[in-house]
Amino acid sequence: MKQYELTYLLSPDLSELEIQAFSKKINTLLQEEGTEILKEAPITKIRLGYPIKKQRQTYLGVLSFNLTPERLEDLLKKIKSESSILRFFISTQKISKTKKETKPKVVRKIKIEPKLEKPSEEKKVDIAEIEKKLAEILGEI
Repeated sequence: MKQYELTYLLSPDLSELEIQAFSKKINTLLQEEGTEILKEAPITKIRLGYPIKKQRQTYLGVLSFNLTPERLEDLLKKIKSESSILRFFISTQKISKTKKETKPKVVRKIKIEPKLEKPSEEKKVDIAEIEKKLAEILGEI
């Protein structure tokens, strides 16, 4: 078994009761996969640095659990099917034998690509043409 950490962002439109129910739902999803939940932080409301799905505030949930790597794909499918989750992130926790610290390692990273507009193509102007136009303008004055 490996130790994993799940971090997820919930829709800010949920009420307190819905958030508590969702937290229990995530715990049951994990237990169905045969996990042992090690640590669960309380869900807190945070302000985002940039909007996600047009939302500036969200609820943040974090929990640590043990799971066999073979069952991870099934868990990912179940989490992706939840419509209340804006984003989620699962990382492995590597336990150092000397310092007893956990070091995160990325398991699945969700890539967000911003939509960029193509720069407009500008025509290059010859210096001789600019000087000719300047001479025309100055000659008229």
